[in-house]
Amino acid sequence: MGNRTPAIVSSTLLIGACHEGVATPAAPAPTVQVVEVVQQDVPIYGERIGTLDAFGNVRCLREAGE
Repeated sequence: MGNRTPAIVSSTLLIGACHEGVATPAAPAPTVQVVEVVQQDVPIYGERIGTLDAFGNVRCLREAGE
């Protein structure tokens, strides 16, 4: 039985590869919107939500220069 196993597997694969499937029709082209391009200034801003806090609170002391 060990000698027939590769022959059975390869013949099964060959028979399966010969099967022609039904061709699926191509999908229709998608509908897209087209607009005119307008050059204009756009404000650059960002809204951020959160807080700024140091990892450790430190005291800043001013050193007097000579």
